Parts: sequence; C-alpha cells; structure tokens
Amino acid sequence: MGNENPATGDEVPDGYTPEEWAEYQSDPVGFCIKQLRSTDSSIRFNAVDILRGCAGDAKAAIPALCDLLAEEKVDTIRAQCAWALQDICERVDHESAEPAVGPLAKALHDTNAEVRSLAASALGAIGKTAKAAKPDLLTASEDPDPEVREAVERALRALQGEW
Repeated sequence: MGNENPATGDEVPDGYTPEEWAEYQSDPVGFCIKQLRSTDSSIRFNAVDILRGCAGDAKAAIPALCDLLAEEKVDTIRAQCAWALQDICERVDHESAEPAVGPLAKALHDTNAEVRSLAASALGAIGKTAKAAKPDLLTASEDPDPEVREAVERALRALQGEW
C-alpha cells in the first residue's frame, strides 16, 4: 500500500491520489469507465479487468467497452474487452447486452486470433439476442485458427438455443 488519506486515515494504494481512491471506492464501475480513456495502456487493461470482475454490476460499461474494443491498438486490451463483454453480457438482460453484438461481430474479423475467439465466446454468451451476428459467425467458422472455429461453433449453437 501507498500513502494515507489525510481525510479518512485509510491507506491509499500506490498510483492513486486520495481523491481517485475515494472515487474508486464509491463507484468502481464509473471510475473504471473513465480509466478506459487513459493514455496509459496498463491503466486501460486494469480498468477492463476490474469491469470484467464486476460482471453484471458493470452493465453501464458495455458501451465504453464496445468503443474500446473497436478503437484499441493493443491486442491484449482488445482481448480483455471481449472477455469482459462476455462476462458482463451473460449476466445482464438481453436488451442491455444487445448493443455489444455489432462490435463483437466486427471483432470476429480482428487480426488477433485471441480477440476473434473471445468475441465469438461473448456472442455465444449473449445467445439468441446475438442473431444479427450470424453472418459474421458463419464466415468466422472457416477461421484458420482451431480455437476460433471451436468458439464460433459454440456461439452458433447458443444462437439456436442449443447451448
């Protein structure tokens, strides 16, 4: 741990100001959504990871995670976004998960196989609500990577309600 918050006497982890730590503690999802815009890739990665851990409680983060998935240059962060969207979308109502379908379908065409595989898994977690992604999933069923093909097959079964 780092320094002490003079207002509360609580320990503040290294890398946080007392104000940032207080904001994180009062609204971790909102704080992490802001952190997704950081210029520091490690902060963005950690924010996505925390949001993934919040799962269904991070419903408000779906649009920001979709934006980051589409715009991020770092493969590991895009993969983490797809994984976070999977964990969040499988725990929220269909209406809340639906906005992730388009960005996840686009991620099936990513240059990184892990991103493609996790995007397919996320679409499978969304299930029948992800039916608009079926053409992209069918294209991805011919992916050169076997893990991607396997995730796509599971997603296609989930879209049909078989999973």
